Amino acid sequence: MPGVIIDEPQMDPVRALLQEHLVEEASSRRTLTADDVPQNEEGLKQLIGAQCHNAAINLTTRLLTSVGQGPGSGGHPSRHSPYSLQLWYTRLALFAKQRKFAYAEVEGDAFGDLDKPDLFYEFYPDTYPDKRGSMVPFAMRLLLAELPQFQGNHCTSLNALYKLLNVVHRILGNLTNGISEDGSLLDMSEQLRQASMKLWEDRECRVYFAILNCVLNQKDYVVAIKVARILLEKNSGRKAQLHSAIGRIYLQLGDVDSAQSHFHKAEALYHSMGLEGRLEVLINKGMMALAENSYSEAYHFYEEASKLQPKNPLFINNMAVCLLYLGRLSESVSLLETAMHGDPVLCLHEGFLFNVCTLYELQSSEAVTKKRSMLRLVSRHAGDGFNVASLKLQPAKT
Repeated sequence: MPGVIIDEPQMDPVRALLQEHLVEEASSRRTLTADDVPQNEEGLKQLIGAQCHNAAINLTTRLLTSVGQGPGSGGHPSRHSPYSLQLWYTRLALFAKQRKFAYAEVEGDAFGDLDKPDLFYEFYPDTYPDKRGSMVPFAMRLLLAELPQFQGNHCTSLNALYKLLNVVHRILGNLTNGISEDGSLLDMSEQLRQASMKLWEDRECRVYFAILNCVLNQKDYVVAIKVARILLEKNSGRKAQLHSAIGRIYLQLGDVDSAQSHFHKAEALYHSMGLEGRLEVLINKGMMALAENSYSEAYHFYEEASKLQPKNPLFINNMAVCLLYLGRLSESVSLLETAMHGDPVLCLHEGFLFNVCTLYELQSSEAVTKKRSMLRLVSRHAGDGFNVASLKLQPAKT
């Protein structure tokens, strides 16, 4: 049986950085902790909603302990339930969210291939007399398959994802042939069968998207295009977005003509999608301009998008990048700072903040002082799940 292995309390990295750089601010920082919320799923929701992911991990330790799967319980008998497995999925997903992939893997290993008998309803006939099948959330299967890639083991992830895809295809085949998901001849109404088909078709697409992300992380753009084309055939509701994605992959390969072809196909589909479509078209045009080193033109497209959706950090960020390429460093910094002071929540966008701090390094010998100002801003708005690496602050020298 699984049990909590990582039992040390997960700490607030923002407070730790404050103690290094702004000691006087550390004592005044306030975030939710596991002690401040109900000791149940509602408490977890509150912590996650407040972006206090480390505190949420601490609460999962307590909740798993309450069901006999806490620290020291590994290898000892206990009972699984949909509740306990949902707790495990939440815990592992939070570790992944915090980039603590090794922690997620070491605790996830106890579940093996997720097909042990005690993970099925049939193993507990006294508790679930009328239920069949696995209690493991599909999202947990997908997460455990994806985890190895984040530690450089892309092939392990791909093998696990294709194994999961084969299971999905087998179930879809059973449903298509008029039998139940597990291959039995259990009677199933046509309405229920169609609902099940839709569920598993959606899951098939989720696995393909996970495979796509994995090969993109490998920078295997040729395979990525093949997977994206499969999705294009299967996911009719997202054809515009997929054409955009394929176009952007072609840009990574340096094939501007093929990229433009897919962007044109996307644009034709986006016309009926209102604001979302207009924004995506402008993003694609901006990316094409960047690929052709037309930074002024790219700036224009992102500026137009920003006018349509002023608080979208992606557009402001990309405008700043264009200004940097145009040799207008001070304007680039000013644009980002003005946006952040106008809407301090932007400081919680890690990519946005990372670019601000990178530009400080290029612009000024006072970069550390300016980064500390950003840290002060972050401390007022961020939960304990914030990735402080985006501030690019080294430990203070003593």
